[in-house]
Amino acid sequence: MVQHAQPEFKKRDLTVALLMEDAISAQEVSAALREVGIFAHYYRELDEFWMAAKLEMPDLAVVDVSKMSFGSTKFKDHPHVKDGTLCTVFFHKNETQFLLQSTIGLPAYSYVHGETALVPQIKALCERRRHELALEMRNRELEERVSRLQTRSSRLISEKSAGEQFKSHFEFIDGMMRSLEHDAAHTDFSKALYENLAKWEPVKHVAMYELGHNRQKLMAPSIQKPKWLGLPGLWIGKDCTQGIEPFAIDMGWQVVRDLFENEPVELRLMGGAVHPEMLVYVEVDQERLLEFPWDLMSQMLTGAFRRWRMTRDMPRPQMQVRPIWDALDHLDRLHHHQIEASEKVVLVSLTPLMNLIKKKTGNRYHYTPCFNDFFLQLGNALHETTRFSFMGPWHVILFVQQPFLERDFNQARDLVTTFPFWRYFEDETRLLGEEAKPSVKLIAPSAVNYLRVLEREFDEFPIMEAQAKMQQRTLNPSAH
Repeated sequence: MVQHAQPEFKKRDLTVALLMEDAISAQEVSAALREVGIFAHYYRELDEFWMAAKLEMPDLAVVDVSKMSFGSTKFKDHPHVKDGTLCTVFFHKNETQFLLQSTIGLPAYSYVHGETALVPQIKALCERRRHELALEMRNRELEERVSRLQTRSSRLISEKSAGEQFKSHFEFIDGMMRSLEHDAAHTDFSKALYENLAKWEPVKHVAMYELGHNRQKLMAPSIQKPKWLGLPGLWIGKDCTQGIEPFAIDMGWQVVRDLFENEPVELRLMGGAVHPEMLVYVEVDQERLLEFPWDLMSQMLTGAFRRWRMTRDMPRPQMQVRPIWDALDHLDRLHHHQIEASEKVVLVSLTPLMNLIKKKTGNRYHYTPCFNDFFLQLGNALHETTRFSFMGPWHVILFVQQPFLERDFNQARDLVTTFPFWRYFEDETRLLGEEAKPSVKLIAPSAVNYLRVLEREFDEFPIMEAQAKMQQRTLNPSAH
């Protein structure tokens, strides 16, 4: 069983630079920063900020959208902006909102609205940035450790055959990490990890435990593949708010040890909490992997897991989402200009899931983690030109460019077919095989047509429920 040292985050004060048009706005943002213990450097003109940022790049830059240029000098041409290393938050007010278009194409960390409560906005940004810097520092430490191990093995190559073996193992692990991170960028981390482990010939079986969304249960990902060993859900009877605590790890190990034919290797993946956030069990051919460096593999998996978490938590561009009223207008624009329209409309209906949740009133549903995970995977799967519109909890409309219609339609359909919506119920064992998969279909572009589709779905579901009850009575007359 592989054990891990607990990570220690080394947090430091943020350096923040303000590039603001007027002193009043700068004072308001500075006051909000002081609320979280940060004293910022204020610059009135772009050329002053330009030189200061070249000499010493700040951890966070708050830039007024009205200061994007000064004469021939343009903010987008700054070397740290061009290479994406400057972490920039764009500040705007109602009267400068139209200038947001000048930020399109720039690597924006976030946006701050000057006429909304500044302290909560600034506090959230600073906390997230501090956490990211702490994760980056920890990852650098892990990477430096791996680098030291690699250097050490290189010195031993000429003296011991074990050096050659370690180098071979390291190159294998390094290649697996590259493949894993590539795959995880387009799907869920646990699924990508399974796929890469399953390709490894000495691996016989793979299983995993993650902490459930209620923080009181260990749950296994939903995977149906040859080398996958499904684990039963395990109630641990206590809130684990800082990852999977040692007593829960021991409970999981007792279950796993009885299910595997041979004792598996346990890998504990750290995310950002005090305790592990994912337990991976791998049954392998021990003779072929007698000297395999599992500790090194566990450390590199932890690094990949953290990088995936950081990427997943990065803010998505706001322009990808089309507000509901704008979506209805856009549907009518497509309807009235069909000859020129290059977009098609795909409807993802979540109504079956919403109706199941409504029926299962005693079985709490964890909406936020479910739809964060679902829409993250959907956004990664679809083409970058595709726009979303969230029509309440029932529907998501996708505006897809004609050349990418078949691709995006198939991607959306495949995702709603395989995504484990059931896992986000408090107790998934009480669903008794009920189906709640969303549907994906093309609809004609028209606001009125969409509203008719919505009305028809609401009319159909009571009829479908009545038919299901009638069928159940026919099949089980004695139960009634």
